[in-house]
Amino acid sequence: MPQGETAVPAPPYTPPAFAVADEQGLTQLSFARRVRGRQDLGPWQQAARQKLEELLNLPEPARLTAPEYEVLHDFAGPGYQGQKIAFACFDGQTVLAYLLLPRPLAGGLPGILALPGHGLGARSTVGLVESRDGQMSMAAVLASQGYAVMAPELRSFGEREIEGYRDPAGRKTHEVFGNFMLSLGRPLLGLTLAEAIQALLLLAGHQAVDRRRLGVAGLSQGGRLAHLLAALRPEARACLVASGLASSLIYDRGYSDPHDEVPGLLRYFDYPDLAGLVAPRPLLLSWGLREWGPYWWEARENTTYQYLRGIYALADAPENLDLDIHPGAHAYHPEGVLRFFAKAL
Repeated sequence: MPQGETAVPAPPYTPPAFAVADEQGLTQLSFARRVRGRQDLGPWQQAARQKLEELLNLPEPARLTAPEYEVLHDFAGPGYQGQKIAFACFDGQTVLAYLLLPRPLAGGLPGILALPGHGLGARSTVGLVESRDGQMSMAAVLASQGYAVMAPELRSFGEREIEGYRDPAGRKTHEVFGNFMLSLGRPLLGLTLAEAIQALLLLAGHQAVDRRRLGVAGLSQGGRLAHLLAALRPEARACLVASGLASSLIYDRGYSDPHDEVPGLLRYFDYPDLAGLVAPRPLLLSWGLREWGPYWWEARENTTYQYLRGIYALADAPENLDLDIHPGAHAYHPEGVLRFFAKAL
């Protein structure tokens, strides 16, 4: 805890005490169960990636290519120039995104894919709308510091929210859409992740970007997407997860909505295992002392961080795993973000 910081009382949240099936039969593909030495690490990561792709029902790799895009309009902010763009993703849906480049423009820039969390969407990440959703205009902050940044609008969020729908129970449209897609065997998390992969490849192919210096960052739900993307795609050379990662087995147990989850997760592994697929590449875990729910526990117990230390040690890269516990709430910590990417990219 930072010097002078007063401990925040525990929020009114206690992990449910009920058992989830036979706990001895869970997480059969986890690091803890499958890896006994350095020789096991690579095969475990490969098997876990394959199972994750299967659970998310991801499109075949040939469909996840760098798309062509259209510029809808230009705009500018302090220290950067921006474009609102649109591209067709793997299933023909139109993805809106914001591309920010630092001024003066140069070549060989490091690139960062900034994935929004629940809230007002990409416009909040870019700072085009006033919000209190913790995004902290992070895409604009990074662009002003010399990074090429892309912030895609996630499916059924922000400007891509389903228009004209009003749920009598008060549920948000992404909840209804996500649960419907889950019933069709196409989890929303997989659809969104596939779009994010294409956005990363689009950024990698930009003429101003050095594709060897690509990172991904996300807050909350965006953080979950960020570490899953980095787990699956080697193009992401560094990953920052802000308030978006918690052990489902220990803390989360039914706390998240179905449309936000990897279906069948705990039969095979936990979210800390999936973050371990990023190793040995740089990974920053960030939580605030004023978090809520499972993230509150992670900020104090460092459960996921301690688990990942073993993975990074076996990967001969303990220095590439960073932890940033800051005094804020469920939000980005700009100083930690900038320190991490300055070192990692």
